[in-house]
Amino acid sequence: MAVCTDLNADIGAIVRRNQTWDPEWGTDEIHPPQSGTGVVVGFTTRDCEVHGDIDGEWGQLARVQWEGAPGWNDYRIGFAEEFWLEVVSGGANRLAPIEYGGLFDGVPTGFPVCRLRRVEDESGQTVAYCPPTPSAAELAAEATLQLFWRVHAGDVEAVRRILADNPDLINARCLPYEFPCDEEFPWPYTHYDGVYNDTAAMLACRYCHSPMLQLLLELGTDIALTNDDGGTCATIATDGSKLVDGTPFSDEGGSAQVMCLLGLTGDPPVVPRHLGGAAVSQWKCIRGSFCELTTCVASGGEGMKWLLVNGHSDPEQVDYCESMVKAWRQALTQRGDTVAAELFCPTKALFSETLQSLFLESGGGACGLFVICHGGEKAGEWVSFNPADTEESFGWEDIEAAGLYDKATAPSQFFVVGDSCYSAKMGKKGFVALRERHHCGENVPICSMLMASDKPEKNFSCMFALEAMAVRRKLSRATCAKVKTEAQLQENSAGAIALEIMDDISVDTDDHDPFFFFYAPTDAIDAHREIYTL
Repeated sequence: MAVCTDLNADIGAIVRRNQTWDPEWGTDEIHPPQSGTGVVVGFTTRDCEVHGDIDGEWGQLARVQWEGAPGWNDYRIGFAEEFWLEVVSGGANRLAPIEYGGLFDGVPTGFPVCRLRRVEDESGQTVAYCPPTPSAAELAAEATLQLFWRVHAGDVEAVRRILADNPDLINARCLPYEFPCDEEFPWPYTHYDGVYNDTAAMLACRYCHSPMLQLLLELGTDIALTNDDGGTCATIATDGSKLVDGTPFSDEGGSAQVMCLLGLTGDPPVVPRHLGGAAVSQWKCIRGSFCELTTCVASGGEGMKWLLVNGHSDPEQVDYCESMVKAWRQALTQRGDTVAAELFCPTKALFSETLQSLFLESGGGACGLFVICHGGEKAGEWVSFNPADTEESFGWEDIEAAGLYDKATAPSQFFVVGDSCYSAKMGKKGFVALRERHHCGENVPICSMLMASDKPEKNFSCMFALEAMAVRRKLSRATCAKVKTEAQLQENSAGAIALEIMDDISVDTDDHDPFFFFYAPTDAIDAHREIYTL
């Protein structure tokens, strides 16, 4: 017997209780009887499509009239990954809809896309890290605070000057409660990535910053001191869980150089990669490349033009969403982009008109759309953004209708950030549409889509996306050249050639489950252009 799912359920099918019952599902009255059979009178698919006599509020349920029993009951056929029934006879045989997992068909492994810390200018040259200039308030603070702020900023020369004037601070301890608590100085009082009583040398080890550690060693720091966890420079440098990855001044090789300075042998630990508070193994290139690719931080360039849309008018969310739009405006501006327009609870017509204008204003360049809104479960479309007509929705088809594929007006690159429930479903739909249109010979722009979740979510912007989008990233010059070379080798393959990157991002919280999609026709990739990604 086959386990009953939304792919083989059918009206009139005969079913029985799953004979491989998982005890964790329980044995309550809501579960199917242990004997006998029933007839399916209705069921819902994973996209909440209704077949027969059943409510459509929840997906992957089957309504069954059990033999000899009055009335009917609804049973799980995939809801919450539980399968309570087996098909005895009369089932269907439907194909699974294309979803995230289905996009990997034919490509069992794929190749990683490494997110480098390196900053690269428009000509592909590496730009040396330049520490931020200390503010007047920082310079007016006592020397101990200045020391740790400059260590945290990766400012080796400033630390050299501070310790030249205050040599007794070489083994000073970092105690966050001694620092101010205000917006200008969130570290370390509000956001601390160390341990109480860390020394400057311990922080240098955490940040895998060998130039800083080398300076401190030259000035006589004591690497045998311990912090409140009993950790030393050596135990920090050799424990991947103690290291802070992703600072722009960290060594590319992790703690290898730090370990060498400390006289330690052995392989350096694996540093957990993080993106906006989320653990990231690597992006995965599923098609379009034969080997590992890299992205880097973009320096210079014209940046992108953005449309910001706030679709929340419900009183309990207005203040929060307004603050998120403000935060996005600030983040995008700081990274060198331009906010071209903002909309608050627009009509669908105004939404479409403004998006079309954004495409025109981009002048064949790069533009982006950020939306914070309610999301529809069926296809991730944005819903309830117009208080005057709550039935209006805006989906991928509407993005296309605004001129996404028009050769005369379409942008060369389009970035979508969706802070809404189920928005990853729109990302999946968009990714499949791009692939299908491209393979049919249509004009397709390079598209990046960072979508909050394929399920209900919250706190996507403030707990993930704002940090993930804090800097503009692009395909490295070496990657662009590699992709073009490989495309020439694939010219005889069937269908259009594109670089396809995607990831279901793992996070440390149940609040959100982000997805990232990237689709780039290889004929649009040029080593002399900025190809933006995440």
